[in-house]
Amino acid sequence: MADVIIEEDAVKAVAYPNPTSGMLHLKYEIGQDDLVGYVIYSSTGQLVASQTPELKTVGEYEMDINLTDMQFSPGLYHVRLLRGSQTDDFRILLNK
Repeated sequence: MADVIIEEDAVKAVAYPNPTSGMLHLKYEIGQDDLVGYVIYSSTGQLVASQTPELKTVGEYEMDINLTDMQFSPGLYHVRLLRGSQTDDFRILLNK
């Protein structure tokens, strides 16, 4: 699988590496001060992790999510990055 890039009005989000062996990096930017967080779902749609949205100011950010520490089993996961009213969805394959 290749890295996933989503662009909307020059505001982008990237999740890499994909597939990953445990550490997932999210790189994103926001065009206005807003709340940012994430949710992770298993391939069956079960919510398995989340981060409470935090207020971020305009700019570029990077976030690391350690899937190994969360004791996820290998498989497909859906990561949703929440940026205010915008959502970015990524399908991530976790290898071990």
